[in-house]
Amino acid sequence: MDKAERWRSVKKILYSALELGPDERGAFLDKECSGDPELRSELESLVAAHGKADGHFDSPFAELMT
Repeated sequence: MDKAERWRSVKKILYSALELGPDERGAFLDKECSGDPELRSELESLVAAHGKADGHFDSPFAELMT
């Protein structure tokens, strides 16, 4: 998987994870990242960063993710 393809995968999973409640995310990430602990760690970091942003970076973050 090349970098562009990996980033598309990360974005897709991230957007889906952010649509879920915090209590549902763990199981979702377990399923989506099965066998790829690096991907799981990356997504957990992005979800945590999004939560800490408290809306301060919603627009720029959303633009970067497209």
